[in-house]
Amino acid sequence: MKSKAVWISCILTALFCGRSANAKVIITLDQMGPNVVATSSGMVDLTDLKPRGQVRCSPTRFATCAAPEIDPSRAFLVLSTLVDFYGSVSGPTSFGSGGLEQASTLTGDGAGIRGIFNGIVVNEIIVPSGYVSDTPIFGTATWDNTTIAALGADVGTFTWTWGTGAHVDSLRLIVTPEPGTLCLLGTSAIGIAGMAGRKFKLGN
Repeated sequence: MKSKAVWISCILTALFCGRSANAKVIITLDQMGPNVVATSSGMVDLTDLKPRGQVRCSPTRFATCAAPEIDPSRAFLVLSTLVDFYGSVSGPTSFGSGGLEQASTLTGDGAGIRGIFNGIVVNEIIVPSGYVSDTPIFGTATWDNTTIAALGADVGTFTWTWGTGAHVDSLRLIVTPEPGTLCLLGTSAIGIAGMAGRKFKLGN
């Protein structure tokens, strides 16, 4: 019965923390100790996307231009500082209620998403400036001394899609539960399985 409980716990863990291979770009938002880390990896097919322009950050504009920052209320997550925007994307316009929060550090140049800009739904994919279609992309951003809940991001999987035929593509954002929440889920699963085991023994 113990193995059954562990099996159920593993299923719950996979549901909340599993990385799907059904998107060419995966961005994960994880609690890493006292910090929150976003990791972007994969490739973007630009064929059916429409260029929307480029933004470069400077010290005086860092808080308002494209920068390593997150805004769940606008489905905005960017992991680069010099970026190109591409439109013709379908997907959610938010992944939580949190506002704009600038990251503490950035490594590499990753893909990102922007759902709303200046109150208008734009649904755009963000890539590093000069990005070449279908080439590997990777970047991480870290928000120090905070939590996913404090950033206002909802736990779950959020998907944006674009393209047709051979050029169908997608970006998937996976926001995982904080470790304490996942531990509680696992403990609950073990408890439920244990109760089921006791009932089974009593009935037989």
